[in-house]
Amino acid sequence: MPETKMKPQASYQWPEIMAFVFSIVAIVISGYSLLEGRWQHQDERNTEILDSVYEDWIDLANRDDWRVQHLIESPDTYYLVRDVARRLTVNFSEEEKARTFLVERATVNIVFTNFEHLLKQWMLAEELGDESRLGVLREEVDFYAEVYLRNPRLLWYWSESGGGWVNGADPSTIKWFREKVFENPEQPLTVDPDAEGILPGFDWRAGADE
Repeated sequence: MPETKMKPQASYQWPEIMAFVFSIVAIVISGYSLLEGRWQHQDERNTEILDSVYEDWIDLANRDDWRVQHLIESPDTYYLVRDVARRLTVNFSEEEKARTFLVERATVNIVFTNFEHLLKQWMLAEELGDESRLGVLREEVDFYAEVYLRNPRLLWYWSESGGGWVNGADPSTIKWFREKVFENPEQPLTVDPDAEGILPGFDWRAGADE
């Protein structure tokens, strides 16, 4: 019985092997480029967030306005700065006091609006599970909760019986403010709201009931 010859199995030729290798390398490079682009995009977004956070702070600092300096002080230095400013308002007329109060209130509006915008970004990042943005935003939100929003004058402006800013705030912001600032058992408030600020005796509600 004659022997039957086995046909040699088909084998890959070098050009085919090299083409396969190059295609794998191309896929890896493409994936790395995609990730690198995503990381770069996240870095750009984080930079934009920080820029927006500090934009208003830089604006306030550049104004060099003694009438609002007490608003950007921590509770530790607030009263020292407030009392220095009071020396400059002691002989103010009622018109000058009213103008000063309006400048102060406009600045407070910038501060709270900026904070509310920051808080919304943090909540959105948490909802989306964006860890990169959360890491950046969490530090800024914590700073507001632990230091800045405990400024005695800002506390007064926030309260319903004071400046009344709380009445126009978003419900989620009100809840956060209550839990993190007013009712935080881990960091209780050590100061009271300051109803007079740099204008002792000035009643901004005078004539409202007439």
